[in-house]
Amino acid sequence: MTTTQGDLFAAMTEPIPPPPECVSIQQGIADVLESSWRTVASTFDRMDIAVEEMDRAGVDCFHALLPPPCLGELADRFYRAHARELCLRVASGGDLAIGTLAEVVAALHGASLRAPLTHDGTGLQSRAFRGVMDLLGEPMPPWLVDDWREPWDGAWDEMLSDARREVGRRRGSQG
Repeated sequence: MTTTQGDLFAAMTEPIPPPPECVSIQQGIADVLESSWRTVASTFDRMDIAVEEMDRAGVDCFHALLPPPCLGELADRFYRAHARELCLRVASGGDLAIGTLAEVVAALHGASLRAPLTHDGTGLQSRAFRGVMDLLGEPMPPWLVDDWREPWDGAWDEMLSDARREVGRRRGSQG
């Protein structure tokens, strides 16, 4: 069997499959690009939410609406509640240094991933979650148990106030 010039040309122009280690590098690059795209898309989604909430409150406070890291993994509704609460504070001349209800929910969620919350911690998270839902005008999910007994009258309000100051302090120390 003789090889013709056409056979040689065909062999030279036929694509050579990449070695297996290149395939994993290509997949790694594709994964990084996909993750980057999701981050960029999420950033623009949250910018849209910020603009909607500023328009709703009739204020211009884009500088105050940078999403805190603790809200990064939570659903957009928590960022919307965070932005809405801050816009309402700007409109009323309130203190922006105090943490939002959404930040309290996120902080307690993060803590619960490290260790189970105590009865008081779970009750506080439930109270803060109810505040987020009220702020958004949404009903509480029917599966959420919200019958936590306060350790003393006004305990949830006191704990929530302390938690807001603490998450606000931590947010201020990050920027």
